Amino acid sequence: MNSPISPLEEPISPLEGSVLLIDNSALEFMQTCPRSAQYSIVRRLRPNVDKVALHFGGIIHKVLETRYRLGNLPGYPQDSLCQMKMLETAEKELSQWSPPEEDFRNLSCATSVILEYGKTYPEEDFQIATFADGTPCIEVPFALPLGKVGETTIVWQGRIDLVYTMPFGPGLYIMDHKTASIATNMDEFVISHQFYGYAWAVEQLLGRSVLGTVINRIVVRRPTRTGTAVTLERRFNQSSHFLIDEWKNDILHICADLLENARRDYFPKHTAWCAGKFGTCPFLKVCSLDSMDQRELVLNSGEFVTNDWSPLK
Repeated sequence: MNSPISPLEEPISPLEGSVLLIDNSALEFMQTCPRSAQYSIVRRLRPNVDKVALHFGGIIHKVLETRYRLGNLPGYPQDSLCQMKMLETAEKELSQWSPPEEDFRNLSCATSVILEYGKTYPEEDFQIATFADGTPCIEVPFALPLGKVGETTIVWQGRIDLVYTMPFGPGLYIMDHKTASIATNMDEFVISHQFYGYAWAVEQLLGRSVLGTVINRIVVRRPTRTGTAVTLERRFNQSSHFLIDEWKNDILHICADLLENARRDYFPKHTAWCAGKFGTCPFLKVCSLDSMDQRELVLNSGEFVTNDWSPLK
């Protein structure tokens, strides 16, 4: 069984070092467009904008972390004390960051999510897994060596929301909280690289088989007179060890493509990914300019900043 490695101080560019840190966000860029991967991974740039949905999703994650860390009773009930602590967490987080005044994802919205969550899942039928020292597997950061591509070590990193066991059975299950404003097709998660990667990581960390992943989806919409503001849904996807092994092979080959582009010093555009159902690529404006000088001006103008986000923080 591998042990988690200590997180490096900052990601190392594949052009500068012998270690490539990847997480699910980086992997999404790598699977869509090499040019966007160049800007986001190699040059470590992101748009200099405040993403309200990501901030609010992070707050809901902290609220649910509060819920499951208060597991003094069987079933992790969302009783009055637990609910009060969840509300306190939401208030604290929203005192440190506030959405734009016109946005609906505010304290009232977070409160609605907490109350609806308690009605839908007042108790759980699982037991949260623990490490050997008794630490519960909640919001688990990891950085694990996946393999090598040439002389470059690929390190798979991330943060797992929750790992649990069922009363009758030896296997592990992963729960991943997903906040969204649109109820997309849950089939997108069936063979998702993210969750097979999490399954691989959990098996390295705990030395036990992962039997499946539960997508704990929380859809939050702008309140209307006739619409439902908060919708909760869970989807179970069974894990396959054949697919876990294939995931590892897939990722090493995807990383090899990135490193080959870096070796050639050219990352081609894949223009089918410039626009999609969730908006446009953050680098569309850059790629639309007709000279390298203009592109560099925009990339260094303040519209983009260094991406220092890490799932290990």
